[in-house]
Amino acid sequence: MSETFGAVTWGCDMKGYTLIELAIAILVFAMGIIGIAQMQSKSVQANSYSLQLTDSVNLAQNQIEKLRGYDLSAIISSTNAPYVTSTGIAYTVSWTTEGLSLNPDTMRITVTTSWMEKDEPHTVSLSFVKGEE
Repeated sequence: MSETFGAVTWGCDMKGYTLIELAIAILVFAMGIIGIAQMQSKSVQANSYSLQLTDSVNLAQNQIEKLRGYDLSAIISSTNAPYVTSTGIAYTVSWTTEGLSLNPDTMRITVTTSWMEKDEPHTVSLSFVKGEE
């Protein structure tokens, strides 16, 4: 059995896909794969930054714990030598002190960690108030 559409006769027994249908299917599939690869790349970058941020906060928190153990009169603004983690990122930990006007026996201490990633500087700052005990 065959049908005629215009000047073309199509047989019902013809099977398969045309070259254009295959090309479009391959193009759609390739676009999907490229999208997934880009999403994976962004996920790895975000994971790396998250690890750096966690390391930075941990270093700042460790320095805060050390400073809490000192007498208030012994704390002055300073910077530690760079600390290099297992990932190869060098972090610099510094802290500044600021006397509070409401109570002369208290001081605001701000601990800042900084590092470079792909020539872009990053910083994290944590502050706390310390008073005479």
